Amino acid sequence: IVIALGLYVGLVVVALRPIRDLEAVAERVWQGDFGARVERSTVADHEVLRIGAMFNILLDGLVSDRARMRALAAEVIEVGDRERAVLARELHDSTAQHLAALLLQLSAAARDCTDPALANRLSEMRDAAEEITEEVRMLSHTVHPRVLDDLGLVAALHKLARESSKGTGIDIDVNAGALTTRLSASVESVLYRVAQEAVRNATRHAAPRHVWLTLQADDASARLEVHD
Repeated sequence: IVIALGLYVGLVVVALRPIRDLEAVAERVWQGDFGARVERSTVADHEVLRIGAMFNILLDGLVSDRARMRALAAEVIEVGDRERAVLARELHDSTAQHLAALLLQLSAAARDCTDPALANRLSEMRDAAEEITEEVRMLSHTVHPRVLDDLGLVAALHKLARESSKGTGIDIDVNAGALTTRLSASVESVLYRVAQEAVRNATRHAAPRHVWLTLQADDASARLEVHD
């Protein structure tokens, strides 16, 4: 009886092993391991094998869908960056230049005007045009900093730190570690937008004395930390 009971328990354990394997794969997928697959078992019956095969098909479809979503997201980011770059160039090279020409004309008119009242009004118009010109240039940089395309993320972060700390009394430091190579354009753009929004929130709402931007990257990953 003892031997028969032992054999029965052993058979039950062997029979249930494929089910436990399915549970283990499901747990790995739940934890984010989408490369997990159900291996074909020599002791599983036909129905369990069919469930395992269908489970693998569903996982293959999930991985494929995730890859397509990542590709679509990257394409959306790339298209958005191109549009922002075009808009930034138009603001900087066209709108700001026209405003600068208007500023020069107003300055000349105010200088040559012999009517004190009119000269004063022209000076006020000149000052307003100067403020608008500076705002357009700042907007151009905010939409898409040209330094990001020309010199890369590290230079763009340093420029962001300088401009964000100007007139605020906040010290902003950038630590890029030993980063010597440029990241892909899409990754640099995303990381810059994250840093830009984080610094904006900190300077506007947190009133910090110091803000640190820390960038770490290698061939496989990139990490950006912003804290105050």
